[in-house]
Amino acid sequence: MSTSTIEARCNARPTRLAFVIPAPDRDLLLSVIARATSLWGGVFDPIVILDGSKREVRGVQEELLSQGQYLRSQSDLLKAFDPDFLACFGADPLPDELKEFQHRTFGAARLDRKWRPDEMVSYFVDVWPALEELWEKEFKFRREDFPHDSIHRKGRCEKVVAVSRQVRSLL
Repeated sequence: MSTSTIEARCNARPTRLAFVIPAPDRDLLLSVIARATSLWGGVFDPIVILDGSKREVRGVQEELLSQGQYLRSQSDLLKAFDPDFLACFGADPLPDELKEFQHRTFGAARLDRKWRPDEMVSYFVDVWPALEELWEKEFKFRREDFPHDSIHRKGRCEKVVAVSRQVRSLL
């Protein structure tokens, strides 16, 4: 009986998401930006705004990049980025220029899952728990570190100087 060896390589990287917005809605765009920046690697996730033929190409740089073909340039962007999934915030199907990504799309409501009856969590790696822990342990101002009540007594200036020296010694 012969045996063979299979070699496999694994690379940990964030899930590549692209966000698709059906229209230029400021509030929705801000919520998508907030969502993207809270995910591991999310600041690099592209946001594609679909607005049909109403899109106006303005400026020399945009004209050179898109050559007046906004959806075609967005398709090229998605091909270069190669997202694992497209989170669609609209119910409409993707336009013809983006049809090759149709099999990667899912509704934005599926970004989260119910963890507990009162808590939703992301399916993707969220950076907020790590940032909160870092804030609590390393950066949050803790009152017990400073003798703040001594400032209100006599000799205010001396006490302020003493506190500033204490702060410097902590740093």
